[in-house]
Amino acid sequence: MDSALSMSMLFKLVQIFVIVPLSVAFIIFNRLSRTKHWAWDLFWGVYAANRIVLYYLSLYFSKGEDLFLWLFLNGLMLALEAVSLISLSRFYSSHIKFRKVYYYLFFFSILLLNSFGYFMPKTTPGYNFFGPLYGQYLSLFILGIIMLFFGITLVRRFTTSSRPGCVIGWVIILSGISTSFSLITKLLPALAPVQLVFNVFLVVSLFVTYLLFRIEMEIRKRNELEILYDSVSKNISNVAMLRFAENGSKIYANPLATKFIEEVTDLYEFEEIFKEPEKLRSRIADALRTMKVSFLNVEIGQKEFVCYIYPGKFSGENIIDIVLLDSPELKAIENKLKNEIEELRQKIDQQLTFFANMVHELKSPLTIIKGYAEMLESSATVDQEKMLLAIHQAVNYQLGLINNLLEISKLQANKSELKIEKVDLPELITDVTYQFTDISARKGIKLEIEENKLPEEFYTDSSKLKRILINLLDNAFKFTREGKIKLSAYLHNGGVYFEVKDTGIGIKEEFLDKIFDRYSMAKGTMNRELNPSGTGIGLYLTKELVELLGGKIRLNSEYGKGTTVSFTISNMKT
Repeated sequence: MDSALSMSMLFKLVQIFVIVPLSVAFIIFNRLSRTKHWAWDLFWGVYAANRIVLYYLSLYFSKGEDLFLWLFLNGLMLALEAVSLISLSRFYSSHIKFRKVYYYLFFFSILLLNSFGYFMPKTTPGYNFFGPLYGQYLSLFILGIIMLFFGITLVRRFTTSSRPGCVIGWVIILSGISTSFSLITKLLPALAPVQLVFNVFLVVSLFVTYLLFRIEMEIRKRNELEILYDSVSKNISNVAMLRFAENGSKIYANPLATKFIEEVTDLYEFEEIFKEPEKLRSRIADALRTMKVSFLNVEIGQKEFVCYIYPGKFSGENIIDIVLLDSPELKAIENKLKNEIEELRQKIDQQLTFFANMVHELKSPLTIIKGYAEMLESSATVDQEKMLLAIHQAVNYQLGLINNLLEISKLQANKSELKIEKVDLPELITDVTYQFTDISARKGIKLEIEENKLPEEFYTDSSKLKRILINLLDNAFKFTREGKIKLSAYLHNGGVYFEVKDTGIGIKEEFLDKIFDRYSMAKGTMNRELNPSGTGIGLYLTKELVELLGGKIRLNSEYGKGTTVSFTISNMKT
């Protein structure tokens, strides 16, 4: 009993050290977002505070001391959580209409119920089992129902419009189920540590998916701004607007630009229209190199213009926007539009940087949980070993997801740097495949390795190459029930060719074109059965990293028979 109690207190401490920093980060990130809502701040603030209250409530309960203050504070926290979830349900669904009386009803019912056990006579049926925490279980049941309602609201709201938003809904639904059935841990105390770890896992999952959701919303806002830009440019009669790709091909020209520049098909032809094309050409090259806005006075025939040059990115590629103005009034309008676009870009960069920092910080608490689980293995029973194995698998999955998110955030913020070094390829392959020894044995899937004429001196970024191979092997094991997985590597045109081949379920032909898109997953009954919790970012990140290492990736698959993913990377020795 003492051992179980000390383990429960230990995990409550872990919850405090994990959830309090995450909640603070969550509130900061919510404040930075343009679609912020006060109820998210309230929910995470009281959720974090309640972890501390629950620790002291358990501590005083174990010592047999007076609990009224801590029961009251716990009830207050739970009541405020309920109010915030109801407010968020209204915010995310226009069909939900709550009168203020419901806020008061849930607030006071949870607050009073939580304190009910303290005043309950000891002769009341069930008191010997529940003790003064009688009302707490009733309060948690009500809160769990409200969480279920909010989770269903999010799933219905974002099923077709946002994958991360839908995932948030399912995580909250699972949290609601866990909260409602807290009574099970009272009946089976051995499950208490597992529920505590499961709750931490759900909180981390919610935090990660919420960040993905916010990033998606910001990118969607940026795309809406692009559409607005297009609409404005078409309806301003005295402004010529053009967009060129970095290779010079014309992407877009508004009606006025098309009218007086006529048959211009690329950037070179556009530059030749002006009296001093070399001057404009040099300024455009400088803008692309520095990625800073530039402008100069130009002449077309007898007419003078102010030419604004806006370097940027569109669909992941460098582009140049050129705006020609011949009116002081319109110049002021363009300056205002430029400032708004730059402010939006800075805000997105700020959020991406914050996102990268927060994802990095998530690794520490998960490492702590993994360490505690390993420490408990030596004295665990057979049943507890199964629970600890489940914890190991969940933490390892979450760490892999965090590493992927960290890489993606760096790529999106243009902060992913290559660390080129001499790499021992056979040793690197051995290190990677060793990580899949346990899952290979557990699933009965043979992992074959074939190496042929690998170069003795090969220079690349070893950490990014490892991430590519880990992602591909992880996918292969996820979608393979039986058979084998083969990793091949050999010299090819001065670089190295890698191939991961499996005998898994394969991918239907209609999904192959979008398999490397962000948040894309091949849908189907078999896929959901084998990997119900996928995020759709693994192959997207893998493609980005392969291209960063100077290579190309290919995927061939036959549904029901297996998949082969191959890529080449070049020797980056300078």
